[in-house]
Amino acid sequence: MILLKRVDAERHVDRWYLIAVGRDLFGPALICGWGNRRTKFQHLRATSIADEQQALALVDKLVARRLRRGYAVVDEQSSDSGTSLVIDTSL
Repeated sequence: MILLKRVDAERHVDRWYLIAVGRDLFGPALICGWGNRRTKFQHLRATSIADEQQALALVDKLVARRLRRGYAVVDEQSSDSGTSLVIDTSL
């Protein structure tokens, strides 16, 4: 699980983006969540991926895109089970 955050006080930006690889009923899945801490807006998307190698390649691509857009990695954890996902927006 990788948590990225972008804060810009001058532009009133306080956003987070979460990327995790887990399993759903059909195999590996990429799970992305994002939101805004000021407005409490949140969104979660799960995408089925053919295999874990493709999921990890997509994670690298998404993290690189967020870093280019001004996000910073706040927390990075690896999970062996990959069965549960908890989004905590009280960062």
